[in-house]
Amino acid sequence: MYRPLKLTAIAACVVALGACSSGTSGSNSSGGSSPASKALVAHTTAAGVPLLPQEAFETHIHTQLTVTVNGAPLTVPASIGIDQETNQIAALHTHDDTGLIHVESPEKHAKYTLQQFLTVWGMPAGADARCTSFSANAPCTVTVTSKDSGKVGLDVRLVDQDELTLTVTSA
Repeated sequence: MYRPLKLTAIAACVVALGACSSGTSGSNSSGGSSPASKALVAHTTAAGVPLLPQEAFETHIHTQLTVTVNGAPLTVPASIGIDQETNQIAALHTHDDTGLIHVESPEKHAKYTLQQFLTVWGMPAGADARCTSFSANAPCTVTVTSKDSGKVGLDVRLVDQDELTLTVTSA
């Protein structure tokens, strides 16, 4: 079930990236009675990730994400993919700021990628815009390594108990 989170975590997310919104306007892709925020609906739609009225567990995995920008750690915010006001939750989300990505989907054997999670987070797809979102100077390089698979791309599939490191380096 959905667990409420501290407002300070939401505020940190908004201040840090401007990517997590919790307004009440927008369309509701889950069929619930209250619409989710426009930003969350846009992000989940762009990512191809369902927005749900509650967590689902036909697929239930956890992938650890560590982000560094120019050698400094970047906190992955709490409540990515969660609309606190309407209790809507994306199949890809975070509950806290530990970097643990939750894949909790009503679809059995659902397969999602790091790129889809970044889109739910609100990260743009363009290289220069992504640099700016991570507070790095453009141009920058983005590399991803997996504990299980070594060097991978943003299209790496989120796998249970894997540990991904996303490194952003300004040129």
